[in-house]
Amino acid sequence: MIRENEPYSSRSGDVDLADSHRKSSMVASRVRSTPELFVQMDRHRWPVIFFLIALVTLCHLATPMTAGLMHATHILLRKLFIIPILLGSIWFGIRGAILSAGFVSVAYSPYIWVAWSGHSAENLNQIGEIVTFWVVGILAGCLANREKHALRQAADASRDALRALVAALDAREHQTELHSHRVAELSLRIGEKLGLRGRDLAVLHEGALLHDVGKIGVPDSVLLKPGPLTGEERRIMERHAEMGYTILSAASHLRSVADLVHAHHERFDGTGYPRGLAGEAVPLGARIFAVADVFDAVTSDRPYRSAMRWPDARNLVVEGSGSHFDPTVVAAFLVVMNEADAQLLMEHSDDLDSTEKHRCEPQAQLSSEENP
Repeated sequence: MIRENEPYSSRSGDVDLADSHRKSSMVASRVRSTPELFVQMDRHRWPVIFFLIALVTLCHLATPMTAGLMHATHILLRKLFIIPILLGSIWFGIRGAILSAGFVSVAYSPYIWVAWSGHSAENLNQIGEIVTFWVVGILAGCLANREKHALRQAADASRDALRALVAALDAREHQTELHSHRVAELSLRIGEKLGLRGRDLAVLHEGALLHDVGKIGVPDSVLLKPGPLTGEERRIMERHAEMGYTILSAASHLRSVADLVHAHHERFDGTGYPRGLAGEAVPLGARIFAVADVFDAVTSDRPYRSAMRWPDARNLVVEGSGSHFDPTVVAAFLVVMNEADAQLLMEHSDDLDSTEKHRCEPQAQLSSEENP
């Protein structure tokens, strides 16, 4: 989130910040859980399964056990028990399949006890229904686990591709990778304060990592120029947002990320580029990213200027609220910054205590030697 090895100035003194690689690993560990979006909804999906089991059970018990049409209705209701079992398999894999089949078996057992008769064929049919529940559940659960494993492999391959793209940028423009990871970390923290969860956070993270992928198409003479850009050079540089969108939108699973990258230089007042979007027409992820990107950019050294210190950069973001930045996002950013200040001051206090302890130990040892 902060420029590597950049000193942070506060009223309590200077603090050396942790290495950006440590922050990058924090980002990876936090986002690694986001592809399992279907698992994050357990608290909503299990009640659906229980409701379906209870509904089918009540209909089953409420239907009179007579010959003819009612008997056919009972047979149909038995088959409906397979629906919650399949849902448990799809949503939770083999674990959900076994639990769902167990719940269905328990729910169906009273009917077996009531309907048990001297007809061996009918009794075997009842037992066969229970066996069918378990066979269907286990087979569906195994298939669901297999598909989920394939999805995880695809997600891992996608993340590897993202890292490769970021590494390709870093090969041309030094510090790009560190900048992208810092921006990703800050964007995630702001997004969490704004209530983003699951897939929305994953898209925000991927977009922050790849926001400058379009610079692959920018000539070195412009990209690596140590001084200010001319008007024509600036127009060339500004094309990187559209280039990034073109590159990423070619992959169907990155369409949402491409939209964020396309809008990452739009401004809240509509004076940004490339499309001049304004207000909520700018995707929320892009509005979040704009704050994180500017903050990291101005707190990082560039060939043509020195880095700002945190307080000055924070004031710059506040001044841009309502024009460059979404005021709601700026408010969330300030909350994140205040939390970061508190954490840094605590770490600084711990460092001072540790330094003072190590400084006093030799003196104590010397005193004990002088006064045996």
